[in-house]
Amino acid sequence: MGQAAHRPSHPGAPERLLPASHGEKLPARKFVPDLPDVRDNGGVPPQHHAQRKTTLQIISSAEAAGHGRVAEMNRQVAANLDSIITALEADDDTKEASASAS
Repeated sequence: MGQAAHRPSHPGAPERLLPASHGEKLPARKFVPDLPDVRDNGGVPPQHHAQRKTTLQIISSAEAAGHGRVAEMNRQVAANLDSIITALEADDDTKEASASAS
């Protein structure tokens, strides 16, 4: 009960409600900006290739310094990036094949 006494009497941002068209109360939503779609231009985003290159450099440096755990964790990151890049390239190849068949 001590905590309840310290709470402000006005509703906070998450507790504010807006009336819905059918009388139900819905939480207020804040403006969320549109995020650019990295797939707009097709192809693999250059950030993926840059991140892979950086990750391979981290692996080399970690191995040279004897930091096996860091190298091991980054090998998994590199494998995940390889999977992402391969999937994106395959998706692009499929789209190109569909477009040329039309």
